[in-house]
Order: sequence, then C-alpha cells, then structure tokens
Amino acid sequence: MFESLAEYIARDSEFYARAVVDKIVDSARKLKDFPFAGRIVPEFQDESVRERFVYSYRLIDERAGGQIVAASAGSIIQRRGRNMSGIAMA
Repeated sequence: MFESLAEYIARDSEFYARAVVDKIVDSARKLKDFPFAGRIVPEFQDESVRERFVYSYRLIDERAGGQIVAASAGSIIQRRGRNMSGIAMA
C-alpha cells in the first residue's frame, strides 16, 4: 500500500524508508482499536474522515459502517464518490 512512499524515501535512505513505512503501518493497524484517535480532517469536517500524523506524513482514513474503507499516507484516495486528492499531503 505504501510502496511509492517507500521508494521515494529510499532514494536517500533505505533504512529510513523502512522505518517510516513500518511506523505508518503500525499506526494504521491501531485504527481497529482506536478508531477516533485522530482528528477530523479540517478540509472535510466529516467525523468519518480522520487523520493522524506520522513524522511529516498525514495518515488519513475514512470509515463507513464501522469499517475502514480507505487509508492513505501521501497519495490520492477515491472512495464512495469522495475525491481526497485536494488534501495537502506531505
């Protein structure tokens, strides 16, 4: 899911690419247990779209019916007719 981010960071350091992606994945896994841990994304003002920061990257997730329907860090999300490409990502 985060291959392009890892490739981008790996141009400078494979070690940090692995570390950043591991931390993002760890944060994404915690969504199941802590679904409201992040703040509401200011651009949408929708409680189902949340964000948390991992280093300088935004991890954004969208929930529908208690399930995560989209999660992204630094890429475009298109789900349920909502285009999140307008969100400023690091």
